[in-house]
Order: sequence, then structure tokens, then C-alpha cells
Amino acid sequence: MSDEVEKLSRKRRRVLIFMAIAFVIWQLAGLQMFSDFAGGDRRVTGVVSLFAFAFWAAMLVILMRQRGVKSAPPEARAALDDELVQQNRMRAFRTGYWVMLVTAAIVFTASLFFTIEGNVAAQLVLVAGVAGPMLAFARLEGRDA
Repeated sequence: MSDEVEKLSRKRRRVLIFMAIAFVIWQLAGLQMFSDFAGGDRRVTGVVSLFAFAFWAAMLVILMRQRGVKSAPPEARAALDDELVQQNRMRAFRTGYWVMLVTAAIVFTASLFFTIEGNVAAQLVLVAGVAGPMLAFARLEGRDA
């Protein structure tokens, strides 16, 4: 059974990492300031953003299907949500909070030198707040496994 739990845990970590990366690409490619870096062609960043969204959505479906794994024995499902996993979720949540604060500080500092619109700043902070905990949870699960 521990092999099955490890296999499902590894799959969850990989899915979370891919979801976080796809989410960041999806959100940042949609920002005007990043399309300016790409040479001003909104079609390129639009296609990248759309592809990243589709990939993120596919990973979300995979993650949701894994959550209700019916083929796994109840012991394996319980092991995927034990006290250590719950503790890692709380640590990842705290990490996300600090990632958002650091991102807000970086955006604020950068706004002193560059013009950053409020909605762009808020989106950058929120993207960091979504991706940070996902990556932190994947790291913690890999380290503690």
C-alpha cells in the first residue's frame, strides 16, 4: 500500500507544480506589460496565455479526479490526507502569505522606478499568492515523503 500512496503523492506533487507554472504563464502572458517585452505582438502572448490556460484546466481536472480516487483503498486515501499532509498545507498557506507580502514589496519598490498600474500590481500579487502555496506544498510533500 505504501507504494501506491507514494505513487499518488508523487503524481499530486507533479500536478501541483505543473498547475502553478501554467497558472503563472497564463496570468502573466495576458498582461500588457509582458506583451511589450515580447515585441508588442499580442497574438503571441495571447496564444501562449490560451495554451497555458488549457493546460492549467487539464491539470485541474486531473487533480480533482485524483482527489476522489475510487480505485485506491481507503487506507491509501486516508494516508494522502493525514496529519503531516494537513500540517504541510498550513505551512504552504503561511508561505503563500509571505510570498504575497514580498511580492507586494517588490511591486511597490518597482513602481517607484516604473509605471505599474494598480490592476497589474494586484494581479501580480494575487498570482504570487496562488502559485506560492502550490509550489511550497509540492516542495514540502517531496521533502517530508
